[in-house]
Amino acid sequence: MRKVLIIFLLSLLFFILISPFRGEIITFCNLQGVQTSSIVGMIGYYFITLVLIIRYEDKIPKLLIIISIFLGASIFSLPLYIFDLKHNSTSFLEYIIRILSILLAFLCSQIKTKKSRVWFTIISLNVCLWLSTIGYNFWNYKLAYGTFRGKVSDDNIYNLTFDIANNTKVSINEFKGKYLIVDCWFTYCNGCYEEFPKVQQLYNKYKNDGTISIYSCHSRIESYNENVSTGNEILRMKGFDLPSLSVNIYDTILKEIGVKSYPTVLIFDKNSKLIYRGDIDGAEKLINKLTMDR
Repeated sequence: MRKVLIIFLLSLLFFILISPFRGEIITFCNLQGVQTSSIVGMIGYYFITLVLIIRYEDKIPKLLIIISIFLGASIFSLPLYIFDLKHNSTSFLEYIIRILSILLAFLCSQIKTKKSRVWFTIISLNVCLWLSTIGYNFWNYKLAYGTFRGKVSDDNIYNLTFDIANNTKVSINEFKGKYLIVDCWFTYCNGCYEEFPKVQQLYNKYKNDGTISIYSCHSRIESYNENVSTGNEILRMKGFDLPSLSVNIYDTILKEIGVKSYPTVLIFDKNSKLIYRGDIDGAEKLINKLTMDR
């Protein structure tokens, strides 16, 4: 029992040691936060598991070793995901990679030849590395926009109506025959402001193209005394001349379309069907492709 406790404590200690990476205190290869702790954690837990199996497999069943390591790696994280996965979903992939590396190390320990173990380790770590970098980006995109790369196949025609100045409204159907790009944002979103220059550049590029309309859409919070003009006033104050629309942030149509985080860029095709929901970089790539193909 003492050896099992030692294994558990070593696993727990390593989890604590990589916490600074998780808190974005340390940057590694231009990565930080969960991505960094994921890479460090998967490498560490893989080799820790192999070393502990080699050290104790003659004294403790391998399965018990793995369970002890798993508990040390999970005792603080697992309760968060069980009781509140929604608010901890960003780091959930890191936890999965951590546990995967432990299981892969266990499988590696079952391999008899040294050469095969080396190849299995290289492949395993590369799989975990892909999940920690590219896979993590896909994961975050899915959480934010409901898609892995932004493209949407949606045959619905949404009855979305925007407010503009002078107490007038414009329906999405009025943009039929054009590609409509809408940058959805709200007042208290720092990331939204950071993307304004990119949205402005895209607008400048296509503002004279009769087949593309680009708008900034402010999701106003009326309980904070925001009105139809608030978004336009903010844009002008910050030096942008993007045409501005407004919509109530609690508009049910926004939820139906899938706007659940900000900023979110939407692209509707010439039939007013949603074809993209994602960030401004992906929107620019898609609209560039669409204009090249026509």
